[in-house]
Amino acid sequence: MLGETATVTITFSEAVTGLDIADFTVANGILSDLISSDGGITWTATLTPTSNIEDSSNILTLDNTGYTDAAGNTGTGTTDSGNYSIDTLPPTISDIALDGPSPTNANSVSFTVTFSEAVSGVDLGDFALVTTGNAVGNLSSLTQIDAQTWQVNVTDVTGLGSLGLAVNAAVSGITDSNGNAMVANISVPGYDIIAANYIPDPGTGTPDTPFIAPPPTAPQPPPSLLPPPTVGNGLSLNDPFINPTPMQISLFAQIFSSRSTNGFLGFGGGDAGVFDRSTLADLFKPGHSPFDILLERSGGAFSLQQQLRFFSAVETEKTHQLSSALKGMSNTTQQS
Repeated sequence: MLGETATVTITFSEAVTGLDIADFTVANGILSDLISSDGGITWTATLTPTSNIEDSSNILTLDNTGYTDAAGNTGTGTTDSGNYSIDTLPPTISDIALDGPSPTNANSVSFTVTFSEAVSGVDLGDFALVTTGNAVGNLSSLTQIDAQTWQVNVTDVTGLGSLGLAVNAAVSGITDSNGNAMVANISVPGYDIIAANYIPDPGTGTPDTPFIAPPPTAPQPPPSLLPPPTVGNGLSLNDPFINPTPMQISLFAQIFSSRSTNGFLGFGGGDAGVFDRSTLADLFKPGHSPFDILLERSGGAFSLQQQLRFFSAVETEKTHQLSSALKGMSNTTQQS
C-alpha cells in the first residue's frame, strides 16, 4: 500500500561483516536502515516500495561477494528472496458516462461512474454537481452496479447551461482492496441543459447561444391573378395591366391596338377580324383606333383608368354621330 514500508530480515549461517545496502538489488523499491543486532548473523532493513506500482512478482537479490566471515572467507554467487507483491497504485475513475442524450430538457438525468479497480467507501457525498449558466439539479441517489461501477442519479433538473459531475478525492474516503486511497480529483462537463422552449440547432446551437424557434409566419396573400405566363403570341399578363408606367403598355392596349399582329385577344386565327364585323369596328380600324392614338401620344401608355375614359368618350362621340345621322334621315323623310 502507498506510504507503507516492510521489514526485510537476512539471516546468515555465521556472523559476517562488510554487508552493505549496495549488495542488494531491490525490485520496485529501495532498502534502508540495514543493521545487525546479534553480531552479524541476523540483519534487518526497511523496504520502501515505489509509488504508483501494482506488481505481484517481485524479488530481492543479495550479491554474496560483498561480505566475509570471521576467517575472511568471501561469499559466492547470489541469493534471492521469496516473491512479494507491491500495490501502491491508488484507484482512479476511468470513465464518467452520460446515461442519456445531450442536449436535453429532461428533468432527471444520471451518470455512470466506472473506477479503475474494485473500490469501497463510495457514497453520494463524494460527488458534486458542476454547472454553468443557470442550470441546476439535485443529487438524489447512488446505485452500485458492481465492485467498480456506480450510477449517480440527479433530479429536479432545470435551467439553461451545462450540468456535470465532480469527485473530490481528498475527502471521498474511496479506497481499493489494499487500502490505497483515491487521490486524483475529476470533473466532467456532462449534459447540456436546455429549457423546454428552446430547440438546439444542429449547426450552431449551444447552451450559451441557444437557438430560439421562430414564431409561425403570418399568412401570405394569395398569388396574383395575373401570373408571369403570357397569353397568345407574347401578350404579357404582368404588371402593365395593374400598374402601367410610361414604358409599359397595358393589356387592353396590347389587345385592341390595330398595330398588334396577334389579332383579337392575341389569337392570329379566324377570330382575328372579329371587330371588323362588330358595331364597334370603327373604334379599332387600323391606324386610327383610340388605342393607337393613345400609344402615339403617350410614347408608352396611359393608366388603365385613363384608357377606359378615352374609350368611353370615343364611344359616346360615335353614338352622337349616329343619332345626328338618324335625325337627318328623319327630317328628309318628313320633307318628302
